[in-house]
Amino acid sequence: MSNWSPILSGALAGLIVTLVGYALMRSRPKVDAQSGRSVASYSSFVRTFGIALTLMLALGTAYTVWTQPDDRDVHWFLGAFTVLGGGCLLLEFFGVRIEFDSESIQRFAPWHRPRIAAWSEVERVTYSSWASWHVLHTASGKIRVPDWISGAGELVAYARRRAEANNSNRPKSART
Repeated sequence: MSNWSPILSGALAGLIVTLVGYALMRSRPKVDAQSGRSVASYSSFVRTFGIALTLMLALGTAYTVWTQPDDRDVHWFLGAFTVLGGGCLLLEFFGVRIEFDSESIQRFAPWHRPRIAAWSEVERVTYSSWASWHVLHTASGKIRVPDWISGAGELVAYARRRAEANNSNRPKSART
């Protein structure tokens, strides 16, 4: 039975990730009561996962510092990795949100200024499998929609419908 342990644990982990991903893609965006806009953001489950992963990095670093007090280079590397890696995860999970209504879409992220586009500007929707996000190509730039954002499935389906409608209204020479 011990020979099957790695295979079974890998299959179980794969099944869990698949089920969580499916549940996240099927989730719906929240509606902001004041503005009436739909808001797609990372769920509390994903945010809790980010906090837990950052804490595990910090505990691993603390353990290494405690058990290997003379290895300063490793301490600096692990400390920098913990701060940068954990910080980036937390900024992503707590700082990214996408607001949309029937007129426009707006993406907020700590990595760049807000991106705003009218739905009439959406030209096409593509998918990046290596990054696990959809990309809305607009006249004013790209808007990325991560798969793990609550409501991503609904948002992407709406964007595809709008892009198809926009392309059917454009002359063939103007389509991308």
